Amino acid sequence: DFSWFSPPAFQALVLQGNEFFSDRQGLDDFSGISADLSYYREYALDFSLLIGDVAGIGFRVKRLYGFSNFNLNDPNLHLLYNEDALRPSLGADAIIRTSHPATIGPLEQFSLDMDASTSVYDYIRHAENPGWAMDLGMELKPFRNLSLSVSLQNLGYIDWSEGVENYVVTGSGLFEGIDIQAFYEGNRQGLFEEFVRKIAGAYELTGQSESYRTYLNPRLYSGLGLGLGP
Repeated sequence: DFSWFSPPAFQALVLQGNEFFSDRQGLDDFSGISADLSYYREYALDFSLLIGDVAGIGFRVKRLYGFSNFNLNDPNLHLLYNEDALRPSLGADAIIRTSHPATIGPLEQFSLDMDASTSVYDYIRHAENPGWAMDLGMELKPFRNLSLSVSLQNLGYIDWSEGVENYVVTGSGLFEGIDIQAFYEGNRQGLFEEFVRKIAGAYELTGQSESYRTYLNPRLYSGLGLGLGP
């Protein structure tokens, strides 16, 4: 489960490259960047109810157990331009939160493709980092050949307490830029890895091991069905 959000200033940097810096002055605010990558197992119990021939409702309860997570949520990031416009100072006040069976280690070599092989037995019995979620759905048939449906999925959270490595990033340092080739190749994960490595290379990081909570990415679906028969 992966989500990524970036503010307009960061999107402009990715799209324009070095041209973004050509006429910049003062301060650019990168606050609002957020990313969350979660890998988890779920068990589900479904309930459904038919209301005559015109409606049906469904409800699903899900028990979650998290294996790994990487979370960056709304850090205070800003670019401050100096005489060398191509090398602005990047100020930061952020917490990068992670939970993973393997040790992540220095963020300067950060990669989301960490080796943490898990046997089938360990996968089945894994019960750390628990959470809850639910799905809701409804279908209406106002006419014989017409049906309408709507569902709201992944309303829930996971509490991460095992294998936690958090990094507090504060201060400022020179921003050397990022390689945006991954963006043009459609590799959002690669772009995010490059961004994290650049941040880590500019600061001294303080480690923490405090537990934390993340929320799933809710999804809303709707549908329309038309019958062509008599």
